[in-house]
Amino acid sequence: MRKRINKTITIIVSITIIVFSIISVAAITKVYFDKSKANIEDIARIAVTSMQSPEEISENLESALKEDIRVTFVDSDGKVLFDNKERPENMGNHLERKEIKSALSNGEGSEIRVSETLGKSNYYFALRYNGGVIRFSAPISNIYSALIIIIPLFVLICAVMLVITTIVSRRMSKSFMKPITDIVNTIDVKNGIAAESDIEIDYEELKPIVENIKFISARLQKYIRRLK
Repeated sequence: MRKRINKTITIIVSITIIVFSIISVAAITKVYFDKSKANIEDIARIAVTSMQSPEEISENLESALKEDIRVTFVDSDGKVLFDNKERPENMGNHLERKEIKSALSNGEGSEIRVSETLGKSNYYFALRYNGGVIRFSAPISNIYSALIIIIPLFVLICAVMLVITTIVSRRMSKSFMKPITDIVNTIDVKNGIAAESDIEIDYEELKPIVENIKFISARLQKYIRRLK
């Protein structure tokens, strides 16, 4: 019974820890990802209001802000006129890109997809700008790289909590079983429990059991004396 209690407590706590860790990692990832997206969008809006050229915006991002953000300027026909990571003549028409179409129609647009030129998953945010569209993007891999630090930390925390849980569950099961063990150890197989025996029970639920055992023991002893 004690082993079963230990096993049950350990399984329940382990499942709880695993579920909590998964939810925590997912929540942290979402918060970090949303914050990174908001950072790109804020930079884009500030850059557009500065009335600088795409070249100047790119230089300021790299020199002043130290941000590794790709800047692309596309005209209203989808032709790439400037890109700080790739030669414009090597890039295809961008008119059908979701974020470009949305920016031309609604003033701004965004999308997450794999870059055809860089081969990485990027977050794209585009704004209508100077008769065309200026687009800002950053690799999602930079965002998820933070998980490389977070996940091992959660694994370590889970391992420590499992060890602590195992120790606590053993002590709890020992505490639960102590009154029953005391009753068993007090029982005299030959003579039973005397009605006047004093057994300390901390749990109210077990007191009726002890009283019944005492009552039955007293009656058995009475019958035994009659037989003798």
